[in-house]
Amino acid sequence: MLHPQTLFHGHGEKVEDRAKDQIEYVNEDKWVREKFESALAKCGITSLMPPKAYTDPNFEWNWSPFLKSAK
Repeated sequence: MLHPQTLFHGHGEKVEDRAKDQIEYVNEDKWVREKFESALAKCGITSLMPPKAYTDPNFEWNWSPFLKSAK
C-alpha cells in the first residue's frame, strides 16, 4: 500500500494500527526473503539485512556505519 507524500498531508489514510497496515519482517513468509535475496543475487548484490532482523520483533538497525560512509 502506498502512502501519500507529505505534500498531500491530510488527504490520505491515517494508520490506526501498524500491525494491520504492514507485515513486519518477523511475520513475513520465508519465500518473500528468499525471493528478495534471489533478486539481489541476480544483480550481484548481497543483502545487508542481518538474520536477527527476521527473528527478533524488537530488532533495531544500527545505522552508524552507514552514516559515517555517507559523509
